[in-house]
Order: sequence, then C-alpha cells, then structure tokens
Amino acid sequence: MKHIIYISFFFLVGLSQDTLAQTRLTYPSLDKSLLNVWLACENNDIEVITLSLDKTEKVWDNIKGKISREKVEHFDMNLVSKDLDQLMKLMRNSYVKKDYEQLKSYAYHFLWEFRSIRQCSFLETYPLDLLFNAYDLYTEIHYTIHDEMFGLREWTDFEDLVNDFICEYEAYDLIHDEEIMESFSGMDFTSHQNSKDKVANCLHNLLMSFESGYQRDFTLPCDELGHALLEMFDNYGKSINTSPVMSKGEM
Repeated sequence: MKHIIYISFFFLVGLSQDTLAQTRLTYPSLDKSLLNVWLACENNDIEVITLSLDKTEKVWDNIKGKISREKVEHFDMNLVSKDLDQLMKLMRNSYVKKDYEQLKSYAYHFLWEFRSIRQCSFLETYPLDLLFNAYDLYTEIHYTIHDEMFGLREWTDFEDLVNDFICEYEAYDLIHDEEIMESFSGMDFTSHQNSKDKVANCLHNLLMSFESGYQRDFTLPCDELGHALLEMFDNYGKSINTSPVMSKGEM
C-alpha cells in the first residue's frame, strides 16, 4: 500500500516537474567554491581563503541573474538573490577585516539558504544536503561533549542525539556514486570512500568510548570524527568537472 501511495503522489505532482525543480535549485559550482571558503577558514589557510573567495564571487556573479528569475513556490527568488548578494558583500568585508571566523559563518549561512529552500520544496536528495544534515547534528554532539555541563543534557537525550546523527549519516552513506556524479562529476570516489571509511572507524571509536562513562574519554574520538567529516566535505570542494557539459542543477 505504501508503494501505491508514493506512486499516486508522484502522479499528482508530476515526476517531470519534480525533476526540473531539483535541477533549478542545485548549484554545484557555487557550493564547491563556498565549501572551499568555509574549509579554508576552518584551517586558517589565508592563501586558500583568498583564492576561494575570489572564485566564489565570480561564480555568484555568473549565476545570480539566473537564480533571481527562478520560479519557486513560496519564495521570491529575486528577493533571495538580492539578500544573498548583500551576504556576499559581507563575506568580502569580513575578509578585508581579517575576521575569518565571521567569514566562515557567512559561507555556511550562504550554503544553508539554498538547503532551506530545497527542504521547503521537498527536494531532499542533494548529496551535500544529506551530509550537512548529519554534520549539523555532529556539531551538537561536539558541543555537548566539550561542555563542562554536558550541554545540560540527560544521558538519554545525548543517546538520542547520537542515534539521530547515525540515522542522518546512514542516509548519506546509502547514496550511490552515480547520484553524486549527477552534480559532482569530478568527484574522486577513491578518496571519498577512504573518507567514508574514516568516518565509520571514528564513529565506532566514539561509541566504544561511551562505555567508560567518563566524559573526558569522549573528547578525542569526537574530534577525530569531526576531522573525518570535514575531509568528506573537502572531497566535494576538490571535485573538478571532467566534462564541458554542466553538472545537473546548472543547466
């Protein structure tokens, strides 16, 4: 019966329209350049920050007109484009002021804006969105473990948080390489698999550390998991389109 309901739903909304909507609302080239800004700020790599921000501004200038003309239910994309244009200027101002922590925050927010639009439009298959869903939960885990008051969480609440992270990460882990290639055709899947293996190993170590019951034992495995997740994002940032044909979402 569940399959019948799904088929009926897609029949009503039109599968082709959904595919077109997914195409309209993903911009891999912009995401890659923003990721590189975000990661470079994380690593405090000034040279890469400079190059990545310059690239991001160029990519944005090339596609913001297209974005402003998009027709998305419940969103005025012309207004969205103008707001993001101001955000891009704030990113440049933060760079000039050498406030790289703020620049990192702005880059993340820029990525989040499109994630939120896709989520509101029920477009939930973009690989980066699934990875960020898991990473956002990881940041809550990291805060809790590193906080002296354990984030004021009960242990059962913390267990639920970890389980939520595992579920979100598994949703990403189940994506086929072909689905990633639709938007990121130049992905190095050997490096990507190595990063996934690291995440799995670090997650195992974190779960094993919980058996001691001592908060200080959780810190190192938690940090190592964070590094492994950032390495996965780096795979996307370093992916290079190997074909002159534009990735799905930018055509």
